[in-house]
Amino acid sequence: MATKNELTNKSDKELTAAIMEAQLKLKQLRISHAGGKLKNVREMRVVRKDIARAKTALSMRGQQQ
Repeated sequence: MATKNELTNKSDKELTAAIMEAQLKLKQLRISHAGGKLKNVREMRVVRKDIARAKTALSMRGQQQ
């Protein structure tokens, strides 16, 4: 996904879209993992953390206003 600076420069709509996209990707990764087709399991962890970073950036904006 993006670094902290890149996340702060994105608008709320862009962050929300990025979160939705990452959640969809995580769902697909989970299905692949359950089917035994996923080779890189670490990718699931990376996507989860990217979602958390984006959600944190959104919530920090809400607290500042």
